Amino acid sequence: MKRFLIIFGLLLIFASIVSAETVKITNPVNDYADIFTAQEEQQLNQILLTIFNSKIAEYSIVTINSLEGKSIDGYSLELAQGHLGDSEKNNGLLLLIALEEKKYRFEVGRGVEYIINDAKIGRVGRTYMVPYFKEEQYGAGAVQASLAIQAILLGDTNSTYYVDEPVNARFNLRINLVYIIFIFILILIPTIIGGFRSKHRKDKYFDAAAGAIILFGGRRRGGSGGGFSGGSFGGFGGGGFGGGGAGGSW
Repeated sequence: MKRFLIIFGLLLIFASIVSAETVKITNPVNDYADIFTAQEEQQLNQILLTIFNSKIAEYSIVTINSLEGKSIDGYSLELAQGHLGDSEKNNGLLLLIALEEKKYRFEVGRGVEYIINDAKIGRVGRTYMVPYFKEEQYGAGAVQASLAIQAILLGDTNSTYYVDEPVNARFNLRINLVYIIFIFILILIPTIIGGFRSKHRKDKYFDAAAGAIILFGGRRRGGSGGGFSGGSFGGFGGGGFGGGGAGGSW
């Protein structure tokens, strides 16, 4: 009898594991937490499909009941990496909503970070989503945030949802600091080793420093753009994500 109870218990555990829902990105809207009405889900699908058809990004929304002890950053990155976006263009964009923890996270693919940077996507969440989430109006918040994302990606500056933030402001600050330190080292090292003993060598040194300034200046101004391509929804190729994005709680 005891052996039977043990076997029965193990079977129940196994059955619960097998029947447990595996969270995957299979559709534009993946509402595992069941927080959207049918009408809200239809509206979200229309927005996400418009973004997809623009061939700029592949945007998907996933809702879950709980993170089950995982960090939302790691969960969203694991969910998106290799499963969302074009594998060559890395243009995936994910919104993950964890109901029990009252947390959300936008994961932005490398290929669209230059359009919708951390500052922009962070502001979208705080401005258009969190106020609705606090009132448990999850569908309305997701719709408002998605309309803002659509306006940013499509460059619709006339839209009331459009959000403008400096692109790569922190990156430029880091580059400037590296640039200053590099020039300082160029000046300091010759002083430590005794300096230059002739005008000719000084001239060569300053020529090198000037060349470094031009080199770094040229790199900071560099940039590139390109087109996008896509197929039908549901054919997610699996783009790359570098941890860009933003999140928060309500």
